[in-house]
Parts: sequence; C-alpha cells; structure tokens
Amino acid sequence: PPVVRGMFKLEELSLIYFREFGTNLPTIIAERMKNLKVLCLRACPLFEDVDVWQKLSRLEVLDLGGDSWVRPNVLKGVSKLPRLRIFYLGHFDHGETSC
Repeated sequence: PPVVRGMFKLEELSLIYFREFGTNLPTIIAERMKNLKVLCLRACPLFEDVDVWQKLSRLEVLDLGGDSWVRPNVLKGVSKLPRLRIFYLGHFDHGETSC
C-alpha cells in the first residue's frame, strides 16, 4: 500500500481509529516497519495471530487502548515481545454483546 512505502526506518508510529487496511493492519506494519520501538494503534481493529506480533521484536511501547477489541490471540503474541516495557490494553474481547 502506498501509505506505508518508504517508512522502513520509522521508530515511532501512531494510528488512531484507522480502518484503512481492515483487520490486517498489524501484518502490514510488522512486515514493513521492523524498526518500530513505539507503536500506537488506539481504536484500530486487531485480530492478528501470535506470529505477526513476534516480528516487532524491537517494540518497547505498545498502545492498544481505546476501542481496539483486542482478541486473546493478540495478547499471546504481545506477551512474547522481548523488549516490551509499556503496554496499554484496550477493549479486551470478553464475549458479551455490550459492555
């Protein structure tokens, strides 16, 4: 996608309520922005599996706050990030239709 071309050197990225790529946004980021240390995906859809998050091995700060609807498989991947020091959790998938 044109929006991520040339962003390989970024160390910090913030996207808030970004629905451009649907649920595969973390895959696009992990494959093209491996230098990220700070990533904010507040209110973005997050349904990716464990392997995607492991590609972000340099990540130190991850913000999944807001209405991100974080799934359990996302948490499994995030838990394996070796350098992660700060983690903001958004709306965790709890299986109810309303909060």
